[in-house]
Amino acid sequence: MRTTRTHSLTAAANAVATAMDTDGFLLARATHDPAHISARVVRMGPGRVRVESTMHARGKTGSIDRTRQETSRITYEWDSARRTLRWIWTGRTVIPVEVRGTWSLEPDGGGTRLSSEVEVTVKARLVGR
Repeated sequence: MRTTRTHSLTAAANAVATAMDTDGFLLARATHDPAHISARVVRMGPGRVRVESTMHARGKTGSIDRTRQETSRITYEWDSARRTLRWIWTGRTVIPVEVRGTWSLEPDGGGTRLSSEVEVTVKARLVGR
């Protein structure tokens, strides 16, 4: 499944890119889930960062199971011009899932147009082979 959205921001594209590359922004993205336990930011070099999170596990219906924990990572990578940010989520869940996305920043007058594309692949077997 792929979704695409566009947002208009009043700040200039360079300011948006700078804000999106702060530990505060990245941790806020990681801690918004009610199952969140902890998260940390690991800087891997210019334009590359990873956020490692620990969360309470979830059941197949999405309910929070506080008796188990799961870990996940989101790896972010900026292109050289800091106009496109690609990210990949990896983690262990009840049903195997692959999530990746792209955020593109384009100047729009005095502001910024942020285009967001997210692709989710669920690797669940249905009935039979």
